[in-house]
Amino acid sequence: MGGELRVHARPAGRARIEACTHADLKGRLLAAFLFPRQAHRSANRLRSPAGRQGAVGMRKAWGVGVRPLAAGVCGLLLQLGSVAMATSGSEQDWERHLDALERIEAIQDPLERCLAMPAPPETHWPEGLWNDSCRFDLAPRQVVQVDDIYRMLDAGELETLDALFRGYQAQDEAHPDGSLTLRAALKLFRRLDAISAGERWARLAPDSVYARMAGANAALERAWRARGTAFAQQTSRQQFREMRRFMDTALAHATRALELDEGLVQACALKAQVGRVDSRPDVRERALAHCLRVAPDSFQVWSEIYDGAEPRWGGSVEALAGVAAEARSRVARNPMLARLARDPEVLALVSSGDVRREPDLADARYPLLRPEALASTNRSIADAFASTARRTERYRESVAFLSMALLRETDEDRRQHDLYERGVDLQRLGRYAWSLRDWDLHVAKVPTGSWNHFYRGQALFALERHDEARDAYEDAYRFFPDSRRRSLERLWELEMSQERVDAAVLVLRRLNRLAPQDARYWFTLAELLYDLDRDGFEEAANQFVERAPRDPGNERLMAAHATMADMRAEWGRRRIEGPPEG
Repeated sequence: MGGELRVHARPAGRARIEACTHADLKGRLLAAFLFPRQAHRSANRLRSPAGRQGAVGMRKAWGVGVRPLAAGVCGLLLQLGSVAMATSGSEQDWERHLDALERIEAIQDPLERCLAMPAPPETHWPEGLWNDSCRFDLAPRQVVQVDDIYRMLDAGELETLDALFRGYQAQDEAHPDGSLTLRAALKLFRRLDAISAGERWARLAPDSVYARMAGANAALERAWRARGTAFAQQTSRQQFREMRRFMDTALAHATRALELDEGLVQACALKAQVGRVDSRPDVRERALAHCLRVAPDSFQVWSEIYDGAEPRWGGSVEALAGVAAEARSRVARNPMLARLARDPEVLALVSSGDVRREPDLADARYPLLRPEALASTNRSIADAFASTARRTERYRESVAFLSMALLRETDEDRRQHDLYERGVDLQRLGRYAWSLRDWDLHVAKVPTGSWNHFYRGQALFALERHDEARDAYEDAYRFFPDSRRRSLERLWELEMSQERVDAAVLVLRRLNRLAPQDARYWFTLAELLYDLDRDGFEEAANQFVERAPRDPGNERLMAAHATMADMRAEWGRRRIEGPPEG
């Protein structure tokens, strides 16, 4: 970005400038803290032409032009006006899409909000894919809570519990593979706090297909926990024996469930999964054959087939490509299979995490990821593409695909991560009101250890909610030590924008205490006290000279010293002659 200021026209007609990011600030001189004398009504205090010219020369020498008062470290607020940023037709389409995304944020129900999203520009999804993706990804939010399951078990309401899960299966039949509500409900029993509930239900109702599947999922989770997360060579034989014992239990439950309902896809898919992870190819082959016989176009079945084709399970990139091609041929019968019809190279890249670890390759990866992101509703691909779009400064696309992920996110940690990323990009686009809503949500869940309070202050400052912005910067200072200097810098800028020069002086003194070796802060304080004709100028000037040794090879630094010399000479003259008459 190179420090370039980007102004975007907003509906209100007020020019907005993109908010600072960490990278924007890196390496900038605090000389960008401007003190236009006419702005804070102290021009009459500059008596000598040398003093005036020296101060202006200082700003120009350090690469900063004189701007209105509100300009600061990153020029968060420009003067009133409307400065439109030229956009192509495609960019205008993305702008309109972001407008639509912002409008649907007001819908409270997560599923209704997701279903209301219009397709992003240039996407070519099979009909029904997005709606089914919403129902599939948000299914965990639509099912019973773990506490309610325990309550029904304690009360002996086994028929009620069975009827509840029967209703989930009916929903799946109404939306084939779109909602998969039963799958989401059964996966509850893989949660640590629900394992014992699944085991208990299976004991109490051995002839209930849903109780058996609850027990199967609980046993599968027990198996993984028994095995641990270490590499195979670091895992004991006892751990593997315990894993096998629980896998046997899971198979027994799933087998009984298929005897009770041979069309239950969740049961044969679970058996295939056990065969894959526990190296039982015969179990896997028989289970998949059963699945394909009863549900040949099931997304859950083909997801398991796809997982088995991955190299880590003995497959290959070629095998993945074959499964993707087969899934693509079935999309007309089940749009959800489009989520599997993706490039294995893209899948490998997304799964590796290299998209985030190697940002320098974003330009090369953007054309690889973009077609897949536009063709699929896969959440991981959307997230990876958003990261790549951000690295290549395509912030509209980044916000659009982060929003796609957020609309369907049920994992709270990932949700907070995406809210943070979107909040930053929205500020880059000048959409401060929307970004503020994201920061409010993020701060509520992550009150400490994050830059979120700082960015929240940026949004409030841009929206001219100055008192709230002041509080947000103070919160950033209090709750996240890494943000203290930048929070005080913005707080100084805020006080100056409101012509609260006394408060601004106090903020500068806090900066001097926080970073006493930083000569830039001392220069800024000296310049302000000089403009205000207040005591303390000489000390600040001396501190600057002491901490910024002259370097003839550094033109900007030498210009700063020349400016300081002019101000000190003028200061001495004032002390001798006193204020001029009139």
